[in-house]
Amino acid sequence: MEITKTTGNYQWTKSGGRLLQVISNPGRNWLFVPAPGLGSESLTELITLLQEKVQGSLWLLEHPNDGSNIAKTLNFANWRKALIEAAIMLEKPILVGHSTGAKLIQNTSEIEALASGFVFMSTAPDMRWKSKFLQHMQQNTTQAIRDSASEYIANPGNETLRSLLIASLKFCFMPKSLSAGIKMMENLPINHIAASWSDLHFDPIYKAKFVPKAIPTLILAGEYDQITPINVYADKTEYHRKNILIKKISNAAHYPWFDNPGEIRQFFLKFIELYQL
Repeated sequence: MEITKTTGNYQWTKSGGRLLQVISNPGRNWLFVPAPGLGSESLTELITLLQEKVQGSLWLLEHPNDGSNIAKTLNFANWRKALIEAAIMLEKPILVGHSTGAKLIQNTSEIEALASGFVFMSTAPDMRWKSKFLQHMQQNTTQAIRDSASEYIANPGNETLRSLLIASLKFCFMPKSLSAGIKMMENLPINHIAASWSDLHFDPIYKAKFVPKAIPTLILAGEYDQITPINVYADKTEYHRKNILIKKISNAAHYPWFDNPGEIRQFFLKFIELYQL
């Protein structure tokens, strides 16, 4: 299927996924998949960083009924279906997922046959990381986090969730980029209902349904990612394959393109050159 839409125009999958072509260039399609509840705008800075380094067109996926892609007819349970439809529309794209967005890709077994490459950032192959992180968070919580959590529980909504996320950003960013992370979070189309659905119905049962057997795959995590450290993959022998490149971003946390943009560009370029993408 030929992509005929110009930059800035939306396309929708049959299940209500929304595609935005941010950069239109000759070459492969790159599809960026965000974490539920934050909106695709959470990956804007990453695309801006890569736009002059990556050949091809760069697309953002908005999950059905997430971010600003809201409609009563859209179903959260169609996130995987919309991802498959988007991959078909873009003709074997390279899929780039961050955090739970990357988990969604890995939890969709059909996607392996529909992609020409994968980039998994700040993510994990299962949920075994979560108990350790929750323990770390409890040991290092602040009064601002406790107050924001209490307010969100009492009054669940987009703005109370935003306040909780901002209060918790110290677990996601290095100190030098924390202010930039706060600015990003202040402007995202937070969707607390989508985030809650993911927490209740996706996270508890999440497990990667495939390890890429031949498709070029780049796995990245920040050196100081306290949520999903790189060893969740590096310690698994099934990911030690010729087609999989696992890299740790130095001096970086859960949003490594804010903390160390130079190494992000470097590893993307190495990935492209190594596998001739």
